[in-house]
Amino acid sequence: MTIGARGRTVTLRAGAYLAAVVVAPFAALALGDPAPVLVALPVALCLVVGLMAPLEMEPSLRIVPGRDRSVEGMAVPYRVEVEATASMAYVTLDLPAAAVISEARGARVVGSNGLVIVLTGGGGLADLDVTFGRWGNHAITGQVAVQGPLWLTDQTAVGGDSQSVVVLPDTATVRRLVEPLMTNMHAGDLVSVGRGAGIEPAEVRVWQPSDPPRAINWRASARSERLWTTDRHADRNGDLILVVDSITGAAAEIEETVGEVVRLVASLVEAYGRGRHRLGLVSLSGYTRWFGLDSGALHEHRLLEAVMRTQAVVDPVWMAVDRVFERTVHRPTFVIFVSPLVSDGIRERALRLAAGGIDVGMVAVDPSPWIVPPGDRLRATAHRIWRIERRRSLDVLAASGVAVGEWRPDRSLADVMEEMGEWRRRRRLRI
Repeated sequence: MTIGARGRTVTLRAGAYLAAVVVAPFAALALGDPAPVLVALPVALCLVVGLMAPLEMEPSLRIVPGRDRSVEGMAVPYRVEVEATASMAYVTLDLPAAAVISEARGARVVGSNGLVIVLTGGGGLADLDVTFGRWGNHAITGQVAVQGPLWLTDQTAVGGDSQSVVVLPDTATVRRLVEPLMTNMHAGDLVSVGRGAGIEPAEVRVWQPSDPPRAINWRASARSERLWTTDRHADRNGDLILVVDSITGAAAEIEETVGEVVRLVASLVEAYGRGRHRLGLVSLSGYTRWFGLDSGALHEHRLLEAVMRTQAVVDPVWMAVDRVFERTVHRPTFVIFVSPLVSDGIRERALRLAAGGIDVGMVAVDPSPWIVPPGDRLRATAHRIWRIERRRSLDVLAASGVAVGEWRPDRSLADVMEEMGEWRRRRRLRI
């Protein structure tokens, strides 16, 4: 873009010449010698010639970008064109923030934004590479200054905006700018076990007169002489209820398993809380406590506080436990028991819920690492029988439709939950 002339200014050299011409007569009078005046006469002549000399051409400046689009951190070529009747031009560029001159050809870079261009035949060219370190719409402006005869005057030219360049952000910046706050679903990701109007297929079965015609699977029906229909899972996400089992019975040596149960339940509350699941909690510590289904940080803190108050109990009030399950557990609900499984009452409640169509999971905490091996043969035999009965309970739960995962100190909770989730997905396809 061409920039118009602003006018002529006097340099410091001209000021020094003028001061010498003014002081010379007074010096001659004070010294009584005309020598200072004689010396000042050539200086005055140079001053008159330099200030009164006419300008043949007003300087002009053009700043032309090589392209109108670029990427953050990539150099953009610019051409700087100067026209003036002088031997040298001084160009000062007004660069945007985080923009630097990475390379200059045909000019000498002075400082961070200055250029010295040698003019031949009334003009000069310079090619620049400007790197923009910040994305956005940027324009480079500038001013040019040329010196008059005897370097006594400066003539500058300034103007408006040059052609703008659109600088796009790089890949890392784009990912940081559009990064979502949370990638999880707002209502959890537990698929409902129940059937209903949804998009996830459950099974293909023979069409019944009560089924809507839209549910007919025409691709499967074309290969058979009967009509087939596709059942689907309901779109409503399943709720999640955690059952904290701190029952140790009369075996005081396995009370340390209660601490492991508390840590596991706290980990599940934090993990499912980040996924925006509707969480509920049933605590069997001393007396049965029920915390209703809800989501959010405040509800998560309430559940964690309740879990931290868990204490070992010998025998809970099973009537109260049954009343809580009858009033709160409904389909679609996923009930996860975290239990050392030392009480037959917990196994019976889990089997009863599974028989009623409730999705049930059992994180069985193995108390064996905290049990001191018995020394006599009778106690050793009883210990072996107890382990056999416990293994039988786990097999009965798995055969009855309960997702069973056994946790040990050498196994991570994530592996247990992944195993239970895989079993649960296979079960949904069979229902």
